Amino acid sequence: MVKTSSAQESKDSIPDYSYFLEQLDSGNTDIDYRLFRISYLYSEDFRNKGLRYDTLKRVVYDNIQKEDYDAIIEACNEMLTYDYTSMFAHKYLQHTAKIIGDSLLYHKHHDIEFGLLKSIVRSGDAKTCASAWEVTQLEEEYFILRMVGAQLKKQILEGGCDKMIVKKDRQRAVYYFNVYYVFLGRKLLYNPQLLEDESDTVNNVGLNELLIENIEQLDELIANLILSNGDTIKISKEDIDGVYQAEDGKISIQLNDDMTIHAATDETSRALRAILSDFGIDLIRD
Repeated sequence: MVKTSSAQESKDSIPDYSYFLEQLDSGNTDIDYRLFRISYLYSEDFRNKGLRYDTLKRVVYDNIQKEDYDAIIEACNEMLTYDYTSMFAHKYLQHTAKIIGDSLLYHKHHDIEFGLLKSIVRSGDAKTCASAWEVTQLEEEYFILRMVGAQLKKQILEGGCDKMIVKKDRQRAVYYFNVYYVFLGRKLLYNPQLLEDESDTVNNVGLNELLIENIEQLDELIANLILSNGDTIKISKEDIDGVYQAEDGKISIQLNDDMTIHAATDETSRALRAILSDFGIDLIRD
């Protein structure tokens, strides 16, 4: 069962993350994967995810090269203790299980991976912001782009969506991702008191109001961006009067020769910086 509606859900309408874990642990993979992904944002596991999860990705890549299948399974299982909605972990568990001939493990994680994937790609056609694929974490965007064989060239925050300009089949293409729940996750992460609010306040808190008090935390972050493909990409930024913006009034974070993330200033730039902080970026002053 894959729910395809992208309507915003109230907190009270979403089952607890632990409910979905119990269903999957019992062998029932016929769940609402969209609500499962959203429920994760309200969980303690989401708040505790941290950098260990990204470290484990590199462990997986290293052991793929070594063909150490036990180590791959161990690392992926540990990743799932931090985030059971991780398509990355389920993907490499099912791939590894197929190689070693573990049919039960293969089918379980194959079904979960594609249940998660379908809950995103059936939410729209990704051709416009209005029909964008709905994601709950940035990692999902990069995972899907790799699945469709697209090479990211530029990422722009536009009208509540990530506009991903890519190269696919030697042609320029554009995919839109609805990042409402990505921002909601940041709200919950930086304001855990919202989890105790029984009303829908969590869905109505202004992004500008919410994130402004957390901006100073970003100055101490390390100067690398760890993308979900395992690469480490150096970044730089231009600083004018203590505000992270470029001459055209937009924040611009250069990733490489032809990949730049843009966002408007004020609440959008603050949101972008808050999101990037999760990936360990230091916005270095020139």
